[in-house]
Amino acid sequence: MAQFDLVQRQLARVDRQLQALEQALMESQQALATVRHLAESAGKQEMLLPIGGGVHVRATLDAGAAVLLPIGAGYSTDGKAADVAAALEARLKSIQSQFAAASEEATRLTETASAINE
Repeated sequence: MAQFDLVQRQLARVDRQLQALEQALMESQQALATVRHLAESAGKQEMLLPIGGGVHVRATLDAGAAVLLPIGAGYSTDGKAADVAAALEARLKSIQSQFAAASEEATRLTETASAINE
């Protein structure tokens, strides 16, 4: 019974990890789509910028303006939209890889729990 409880706790941890990775995937995909659009456009773009709490501000963005990319630990770097899009693609691949590994672990733990339960 103790072994089953341990596996269940591990499975709960992996499920939380999967939820966080799924959220990160969604946010990265949205950011990548927006940055790609900026990289491919010319001139100025009208956009609604979220500022929190569901509130947006209408803004005009210059397609050639620098884009800030968080790099961790509260630091950011800026670059051209095309360069930031490439960095976001690499980040997205990394998150997808982590998601696949966590999914495999969840499957393994589910099978282990099932075997213990029988």
